[in-house]
Amino acid sequence: MPTIRYARSARLLPLMAALAALGCAQQPSTVPRAPTPAANAVRTGYQLRSLAPNHAASVFLATSGLELAGYTTNRTATIEVLRPDAGVIPLDLAQLVTVARTVVRFGPDGRAALNRPGGSCWSTATPLLQADDVVRILADDGAIEETRVPNIACIAPLLEGSAVVVTGNATNGFLQIPLPLGELSQELVLPTGTFSNGSPSLLATASGGSGRLDYVMPIPINVGDFSATYAGLPPDDLNRAKAATARVTWRAAAGNEAAVFELPADVNAAPALQPGCPPDLINLITNTDHPVITPENEATAYSFDGVAAPEVVQVDVSVNGGTVGTVLLPPTGRPKGWHLVVPAGQVGPIHGGGPIVADATFTSAAGTPVNLGGNPAPFAQFRFKMPRATSLGGVTATPAGGVFAQPTNVELTPSDPTATVVYTRDGSMPSASSPSYAGVPLAIDRATTLSFRALGADGSLSPVQTETYTFGRVAPLRADPPGGGYVISQFVNLVLNAPATIRFTTDGSDPSPASRIYDDKPILITQPTMLRYQATYLDGTTSPVMHDDYRVVDGSAPVLAARPFVAAPAIAKLGPVPVVMLFTTEQARIRYTTDGTEPNDSSPLCPVGGIRVTPAMVNNKNPLKKNACMIKAFAVDLAGQRSAPLTMYVLP
Repeated sequence: MPTIRYARSARLLPLMAALAALGCAQQPSTVPRAPTPAANAVRTGYQLRSLAPNHAASVFLATSGLELAGYTTNRTATIEVLRPDAGVIPLDLAQLVTVARTVVRFGPDGRAALNRPGGSCWSTATPLLQADDVVRILADDGAIEETRVPNIACIAPLLEGSAVVVTGNATNGFLQIPLPLGELSQELVLPTGTFSNGSPSLLATASGGSGRLDYVMPIPINVGDFSATYAGLPPDDLNRAKAATARVTWRAAAGNEAAVFELPADVNAAPALQPGCPPDLINLITNTDHPVITPENEATAYSFDGVAAPEVVQVDVSVNGGTVGTVLLPPTGRPKGWHLVVPAGQVGPIHGGGPIVADATFTSAAGTPVNLGGNPAPFAQFRFKMPRATSLGGVTATPAGGVFAQPTNVELTPSDPTATVVYTRDGSMPSASSPSYAGVPLAIDRATTLSFRALGADGSLSPVQTETYTFGRVAPLRADPPGGGYVISQFVNLVLNAPATIRFTTDGSDPSPASRIYDDKPILITQPTMLRYQATYLDGTTSPVMHDDYRVVDGSAPVLAARPFVAAPAIAKLGPVPVVMLFTTEQARIRYTTDGTEPNDSSPLCPVGGIRVTPAMVNNKNPLKKNACMIKAFAVDLAGQRSAPLTMYVLP
C-alpha cells in the first residue's frame, strides 16, 4: 500500500474538500524558500493547558467546527485559535500566532457550538482549523483551557471484492506520532436509509464491529496510515457504501477531547461552512498587541500576528503607508501563521491624534501579490486599524445620518456617562462654549450637518464627530458591485441612503430576523454565491428582498499533478492498492483516459477515490512502455481554462 500523507488542514488542502472538483484535489506548492528566523520573534515557554474533567471539546476539521459541553449555563467564553508560526517547528514550546478570536455563550444545557448546526459563526472569518492548531477557551471567570488539533483524515471508500476498504492517516500532528489505535474509529454513514444490519452506519474499530481498523505496517515507513476493512458485505451494502460519508473520529482516553473528519461521497455537494457564516481566513493580519493606541503603549515595540495561504512566501507589513517589516515564509501544503515584531522607532511619527493603520501584502513564490482567493489583490485589501484611545470615548447619534422621508428626532449619548455632549447644527466645530445636549432629543426637520463631541469635567474634548441628515426620496437598497461574473473575489457593500438595519444571507434563502446584520463591513464573495438582503427602517417597515447572484472564477489555468509523482517517461509501480490520485490547484474538473487516446470534454471524470488501475487497462500496443497503463489527463476550471496535459505510465 502506498504511504498516504495528508496536508494537516481543515479542508484537506492537498487531498479534497472545497478546492477540489469532482473528486480531485489541490497539490501543495513545492517551491523551496527558507524562512528568515530573524524576522520572527520567538516566544518560548508555552505549555498546553488541559480541559477540566467535566468539560468536553470536539473539533470538526472538515468544516472548522467546534462543539463544547459541560460548561456553566448562560456564561460566556472567548475562543481563540493559535497556530504555530511557519518559521518554527510547531512544538508545544514553539511560537504560536493568534489567527482567530470569537465569543460564545453557553446555553441552558451547558453547550455551545461554532460553525455547527444550531450554533453561531466565527467572527470576521472562519479560521480553517488544521492539525497543530491550539483551540483556547477563556472563560469569563478567568479560567483557561486548551485542546490541540490532531491530524486525522481519510479518502473515499474503495471496493475490493466483497469488502469495502477506507484508508486514512491519524497522527498527533507535526511529530507524526500515530494516535493510539484504541482511541480511533472509522465509520461509514448513509445520508438516508440503512445498511443490511438495520443501522444507518457501519463502524470499524481496533476491537472489531462491522469492520476492522488497523495501522498499516511497517512503521515508521507508513507512519499513521490506517485501513478500515469491512469484509463479507452483501452486494447491496457495497453499493450503499459508495453513497456513504466516510468519518474518522479520535476520542482521547480521558473522554473529554475529540476530533472528527468527515468526507461526504459527493464532496462538491457538501458546504464547507454553515450557511451565512463568514468565509475561510486565508491571508490577513489577525492580531496585534496594540489593538488600541494609548499613551502607555504607543512608544513600545509593535507586534503583528497573521495567517497566510500555502502559496505565500513573503508578507510585507506597512504602518501608515511606510514599510516597517518583512516576513519570509516557507512554501507549505497548508495555511500558516506568521509573527512580526516592529521596534517603536520603525513605526515612524505616530502622534497627531488619529488611528494607526497597518497594511499587509502577500506575495506568492511566483512573485505575484495574492488575496483571499489566490488572485491579484489591491494593496489596501488587508487593512488593520488600531484606533487611538481617548479618555472620554466617543458619542453615539441615534439615528445616524442619512436620507429621511420625514422629520426625525436625534439622541446624543456619550460613552463616558460623566461627560457632557456639545454640538452645532451648521457643520462648524463645536467647542466648550457650544450648546450642550440636555437629554432632550434634537428635532431635525431640514437638511442639517450635526457636529458633536464629548466635553469632560476637566475641559478635555473628544474628537469631533459629524452626521448629515437630509430629506427626500429614499434610494433603493442595492449591492455594490452588483451580481454577475467576476474573475477575482469581490468585496460587496450593501448601499442604502437611509438609516436602517440590513440583514443578509449567502445561501439563497430570504433574510429573517435571525439572519446576519450587515455592519458596514464588505461581504467577501469567493465562490458562486446567491446574496439576498433586506432593510428594516426605523419605523419598522421593510424593503423588498433584494438579490444579486455572483459567479466567481479565477483568471489563471489550473495546474495538474498526480500521486505517485512520476517524471515522464518513467514507470511507477503501484502497491497493493493500485490507485492513482490526480490533483489540481483550484476548483476544476479533471478528465482522463487509460487507453492511450487523448482525453476530451466527453472523457470520464476523475473519481473521488482516484483512478484504480487494473491489468485490463494495459495497452501492449504502446511502443514506449510495454505492459504499462498509460494515463492521460487534463483539468479545466470554471472559466474554461485548461491545464497543461499530463501523461504517466503505471504498472498495475
